Amino acid sequence: MLRTGARAGGLRKRCAQSPERWEPQLTPELRESCKKAPLECRQAAETLAAGWTTDDEAFGALRAFAAACQGGDAKSCGVIDRRFTQVRSLSERPVPEYPKAARDKRLQGTSAATCTFTRTGVVTSCTVERPVPELDGPFLAWIREEPYQAATLDGRSFGCEYRLEFRLSIGPG
Repeated sequence: MLRTGARAGGLRKRCAQSPERWEPQLTPELRESCKKAPLECRQAAETLAAGWTTDDEAFGALRAFAAACQGGDAKSCGVIDRRFTQVRSLSERPVPEYPKAARDKRLQGTSAATCTFTRTGVVTSCTVERPVPELDGPFLAWIREEPYQAATLDGRSFGCEYRLEFRLSIGPG
């Protein structure tokens, strides 16, 4: 029996949205800077969020709010929860068939890919964090075919990088 659980950035297939806060990858410099001055980071994020016109500005605002939040600014944490929505799957289709080569080798575990999404929710590229050749191809193809809702800031869509995670296991028998 095959068991595959898909988790896409806080969203598990056939389950409700996880209450986890969206935490994009941060550069060490941003993390350190905002740890020292979280209020200034929140103010910079507010400036970006107030007048963003490009995807980079919207995602930059998210990163700055996230860094300020991690630096101890509770207001920034609330802003992320209220004003941003994560990329999310729009379908309930099952994960792809577990490849025979992976079953034969009893390959299991967590696979993660960071993908780039457009403002319309289309996947343009993905990078697998720890490649497993027997699993990567089918799951990357499945990711690219899946319909997604783009991330939003104040209800406006923006393109961004987003981490998708899949827990894969082969059940008994």
